[in-house]
Amino acid sequence: MAKRRPRKNLQPETLVDDVARTFAGKTDRQAKAVSAVLGRHLVCLAFTYAWLDEKGNTYGKQHFYACTAFVIEIDGIWFLTTAGHVLKEDIHDPVKKGQIKILSCKFADYFGMNAKVRIPTPFEYEGALKTWVDDRKIGLDLGLIHLRQQYRDQMAANGVLPVAEENWSGQGPLDFDACGLYGFPSDLTHKGSPAVETDEAMQGSVHPVYISLQPEPNPGVPIPKSILPWFVGRLNPHPAVPDIKGMSGAPIFGFRRGRDGQLRHWIIALQSRWDRDKKIIFGCPVPNFAEIVQALLRRNRERLRKRKTKKKRRSV
Repeated sequence: MAKRRPRKNLQPETLVDDVARTFAGKTDRQAKAVSAVLGRHLVCLAFTYAWLDEKGNTYGKQHFYACTAFVIEIDGIWFLTTAGHVLKEDIHDPVKKGQIKILSCKFADYFGMNAKVRIPTPFEYEGALKTWVDDRKIGLDLGLIHLRQQYRDQMAANGVLPVAEENWSGQGPLDFDACGLYGFPSDLTHKGSPAVETDEAMQGSVHPVYISLQPEPNPGVPIPKSILPWFVGRLNPHPAVPDIKGMSGAPIFGFRRGRDGQLRHWIIALQSRWDRDKKIIFGCPVPNFAEIVQALLRRNRERLRKRKTKKKRRSV
């Protein structure tokens, strides 16, 4: 791991060369503008942690871990969304097994245009309502973290745009003019490692990158059999990112040019896993999991309504 520089904060940076190639004819200035729009959907969830010995005591140095996420709104509720295996394998399991202790958690939400506060925000991860599923037979690799009103208000004030229902419910067939993956590759994440005993919190930096891709119905690799279909795509080569580790949970964008000539974008899937040799990625289509979550939310609300009705009848 690279040694950190003193007091280094998460910094929003963007590689725009691939965006420029995807939107042929655009200048670097225009490509940066496109990235600034896409960045309004992007959130980085970052942790500092320490290893635990057999007695449960921390030892060694602090470590930095960052994951890619975005916000989705379902039935008026905001969720921070990432891959299910990220929450389970990288965070939950090591904590539950007593291998690590989370020292701090923050989110960075300032990668898009009009961001006013460009410093990370402390986030109460362990106390947050969250759930995940990572089941290839179902076709879901989804992690959801409920965002309380205070976090929701702050993100909204900083320009974050959630994936709204009109976005995921009206996508229709996947006949987009262009597609791309946008997130934080681990190869470009700088991890600081000060001593655990110091009072200064360890911080790091992340670097969001856009990688263009094409939907690939015949990828040449086995597609996991599942109840829900996977989004399958082939990544175009990117000179700065040979490995997309760290981009699990990243939004996969689809672009269409309307009859009016305006280019519009949708978040069409959530990045799950990939075949490195073939450059094939597998993602969970947003409409699939959003509709399931919406149905579960409405079912729970109906159950609560019926319980309240029964209590009122008993009290009369």
